[in-house]
Amino acid sequence: MVLNLGEIRALISAEEALSSQNLYLTANETLLSPMAQRVLSTNLSNRYLLEHLDMRRDSPSRLGNFLFRGLDGVNTIERSATEVCKRLFGADYAEFRCLSGLHAMQTTILALTRPGDKIMRVATKDGGHFLTELLCRSLGRRSCTYVFRDYSEIDIDRTRIVFESEQPKLLYIDAMNYLFPFPLRELRGIVGDTPIVFDASHTLGLIAGGTFQDPLAEGADILQANTHKTFFGPQKGIIVGNNQPLMERISYTLSNAMVSSQHTGSTLSLFIALHEAYAFGRPYAARILENARYLAEALGRRGLPILAANKGFTRNHMFFIDVRPLGSGPFMLQRLLQANISVNRLIAFEHVDALRLGVQEITRRGYEWKDLDQIADWFARLTPAFGPVIEPVAALWMEPPSLRAMP
Repeated sequence: MVLNLGEIRALISAEEALSSQNLYLTANETLLSPMAQRVLSTNLSNRYLLEHLDMRRDSPSRLGNFLFRGLDGVNTIERSATEVCKRLFGADYAEFRCLSGLHAMQTTILALTRPGDKIMRVATKDGGHFLTELLCRSLGRRSCTYVFRDYSEIDIDRTRIVFESEQPKLLYIDAMNYLFPFPLRELRGIVGDTPIVFDASHTLGLIAGGTFQDPLAEGADILQANTHKTFFGPQKGIIVGNNQPLMERISYTLSNAMVSSQHTGSTLSLFIALHEAYAFGRPYAARILENARYLAEALGRRGLPILAANKGFTRNHMFFIDVRPLGSGPFMLQRLLQANISVNRLIAFEHVDALRLGVQEITRRGYEWKDLDQIADWFARLTPAFGPVIEPVAALWMEPPSLRAMP
């Protein structure tokens, strides 16, 4: 079947309408500001933005011996965005050319290791990214894993033994399910000069807001991330750091093997989001932590089993409902979807069937604690003890709060 343009337009409109009716508690999505959203469709998206800023400079723009009209105004914005990165992340160098978080991961692995090298990563069962092991093997690298105690807490003493035995050439903190900061200072103490790369895809906005941890100050050489979770940017990637030789290797790899145009519209949207985070990011990040703990505690009071309750639930934007006492994860997810509530279902932390909730989007929308109590009541009604769902509970509520938190 081939759709005509009218059918495509109708499907997009219908999907947009459905999206607007859902309550999003996913930990891996965000909400752009109107300005950052609008620039995704600027006519500058038709134009190439080539090379690193230091090589591009002003018109004419250059890629090798290829010269054409540059985007001097965009260059000026990028210089400012680079300065913002220095202030938000304590970084002297910034790369904005990565098209996604996975693209950033591919770039750093290719730039900082060679075929046959071993990389230390977070095992999937401990919250690690599900693609890291496959990516290492696909690129001809081997891997070993950290040793964890419980709920994303690295066991330093046992990890030291693995490091000394396996001698990895690169350490990756590549977690996608985690609750607490990582012991970067302790890791730095046992690995010497071995580079440490911290993937902050989930917590980039919290790091920018000073409420999670400061990876570059605590021992990481490279901070990389996608930019669309707690950081309210477009779906793109970023790499920052203070180690000039490592960042130069990353930039060289990008220029010679990984990217030509970095997608001008998305890059501009990222620059806008960086400046928004610089202006508004601290109160937003602090509120995320408050909301995550408040909602987790509210759900716990209503009888839902929340992981790490004895440790304060979480120190970032996400937390986990253990669905094993309630029924299977797919079953619970389906009940929530029927109620117009979107969450992540996954297997986390030693094969725990869980629902992962994130509060970054509702925080961005300005939800208050009375709204979180209402959400907790909905979840309580959706547990099997309350019987079948009759109608979408999200539709029973008032319109979501306005975007009063949106810059």
